[in-house]
Amino acid sequence: MGILQLFKKNSNSDNSKPLLISVSMIPYVLRANERSSSTVNVKIKNLLNEPALISLRLEVPKPLSVDYTGLIKEKEVKLGLLNPKEEKEANIDIFSNTGTDEGEYTIKLVVFKHYKDYTFVENQLSTSFIARVVSH
Repeated sequence: MGILQLFKKNSNSDNSKPLLISVSMIPYVLRANERSSSTVNVKIKNLLNEPALISLRLEVPKPLSVDYTGLIKEKEVKLGLLNPKEEKEANIDIFSNTGTDEGEYTIKLVVFKHYKDYTFVENQLSTSFIARVVSH
C-alpha cells in the first residue's frame, strides 16, 4: 500500500458534516467584577459511518479563565473514540474574576478529529459563541 492510498479519502463517505456540535452555558451569564463561574456543556455527535477519535479545545479571552485562579486561558479535553451516531459530552467551567468588566466575550471552541492517536490531526472544526458578563 502506497502512502497516497493510506490517506486517500473514501468516495462513499459524506464528509460535508462529519460532526454535530452543540454548546450551552449554565448559567448563561457571568458576574462582572467578582468571582463567578459558568459551566460550558459541549455535545459532539459523530455523523460519519466510521469511528472517530475526538478531542476539543476551549479558548477564553484574557478577562476570563478556565480555572479558579484566573491564570489558564484554554482547556483541552480528550473525548476518545466516538462510534458512528454516538454522542459524547464534556463540561468545562469558565470563571470571571474581580478584573472582569461587564460586556460580551467571544469564546472559541475547536474540535479535532485525530488519525490513529492524539498525535496527528486529520480534521478540525471551530466555532465560537458569546459569554455575557453582567453586573448585578
